[in-house]
Amino acid sequence: MLKTLPLGTSLFLVALLGCGEPTVSPDDAYDPESLQGTVDTTLPPALQARQEAVLELFDALQRGVPIDMLDQELSGIGFQESEESFLEGAIRLERWEFKGKPSGDEVPVTLFLAKDDAGEDLLQRERVYLVSGATGRYTIRRKQ
Repeated sequence: MLKTLPLGTSLFLVALLGCGEPTVSPDDAYDPESLQGTVDTTLPPALQARQEAVLELFDALQRGVPIDMLDQELSGIGFQESEESFLEGAIRLERWEFKGKPSGDEVPVTLFLAKDDAGEDLLQRERVYLVSGATGRYTIRRKQ
């Protein structure tokens, strides 16, 4: 047998049922392109390939792949930097961008390294990475 509830109780239950997880507005949705650089398609193919290798490397780091596991995650890229050296005391790579055009093996970038879980305390670092090799296998290391 179905019982009816008083109007006040019914409205309370309807309001309570409407209280779930907040919805994500399109403005708040995850957009990986806003957190990383984009390959300059006006560059010669060899320089585009170097930028693509850096993009692939940093994308893996942003997804949380530990540096010592990159060889298993990225078959065509070797990264020659320790996690300690790369993060400089931060906990993760928050976002990054290319800083100008690459020249030869040199690919300049700006990194934003998060020092806290919320990503509010950031270290900004400008670095140049040397990308050597050819299509299929690249080695990336920081320029000294």
